[in-house]
Amino acid sequence: LVPVYYGDVGFGVSGFVGKPTLSKSNRNGQFLILNGRVIQNHLLAHAVREAFHSMLMHGKHPWFLIILNVRPEDVDVNVHPRKLEVRFLNQNDAYRTIYKCVSAALDKHVLMPKISVGTEPVPMDLRDPRGLKEHVYEKTLLDTFAVFQRGDSREQDTDNREWRGTLRAAAQIGSSYILAEDEQGLVIIDQHAAHERVMYDRLMTALRNSKIVSQPVLAPQSVDFSASEAEVLRENLSALLDIGFDIEEFSGNTFIVTAVPADLAKNDAGEILRGVIDDLGNDNRSNSLSDRRENLIHYSACHSAVKFGQKLSIIEQQALLDQLSEIDRCEICPHGRPTMIRMSYDDLEKSFKRKNF
Repeated sequence: LVPVYYGDVGFGVSGFVGKPTLSKSNRNGQFLILNGRVIQNHLLAHAVREAFHSMLMHGKHPWFLIILNVRPEDVDVNVHPRKLEVRFLNQNDAYRTIYKCVSAALDKHVLMPKISVGTEPVPMDLRDPRGLKEHVYEKTLLDTFAVFQRGDSREQDTDNREWRGTLRAAAQIGSSYILAEDEQGLVIIDQHAAHERVMYDRLMTALRNSKIVSQPVLAPQSVDFSASEAEVLRENLSALLDIGFDIEEFSGNTFIVTAVPADLAKNDAGEILRGVIDDLGNDNRSNSLSDRRENLIHYSACHSAVKFGQKLSIIEQQALLDQLSEIDRCEICPHGRPTMIRMSYDDLEKSFKRKNF
């Protein structure tokens, strides 16, 4: 679990959010407590969800326990007969505060999954409130929060930058995973997921800073599409231009690629474009222009990343680890899957019966 804290006069936030690996397929694991009472507020729940942006798999929802201490005069508790729903007088400020403190907590703490041996999970009885008496449910949540607040949870981590730049590539297995080590133990990296996160972060940073750079391809490539694929391309042509592609309609359903985002210049332009359009055709979500741009970056990063099953030299492996250490939230790929997992020396020794057996 990742601790969350924000202290301000009139608006205090504390609690925990689950790491992306604890995400659920429903929202039953989402708990808000305001001034000692369980509440529901879709706006604040959305703020937490947005703080996990690009860290959760599609259809997954974060687990969280957020406790708010707010001045009574700043919240309207009379919008629901049982006072479950509440409305903040300044909804935008409440949203921004929750988003920022959860986002900061996720940036600070280690999100790398661990392979642990012989550890007992902290008891948790966070059941669905339906059917429970309200005061019993509140006490269950508050008691559980107190356990974590005392520091009893073994899942709490220190600053996530402690390991940055310390990973040393040792080998590649299955032409898909990089084995690395540092002072804490063994780290196994999914090379495709890791490189996808690197590419996604570079492109998104450039887009946010309006510094997208296009690079002309050595030889313009013509790409043929089906009628339906060509229509998808036409619908997204403006967004593709915004993220660094330069594409011209040639004739019928044939298009010419003359430039790509500079970070993708080493890849086959036609192959990337075809993969992106294929993904767009399978995405039925209706998005704004900004959402479409991000989706295009997501797809472009995926199709330009090192492939699963691609052999890498030890120099290439180390270069990828160094690139990964320079970005935030590098432990999770844009699809919400882990990029790496860790097994400590302590757990290795337990596994080989060298200690505590």
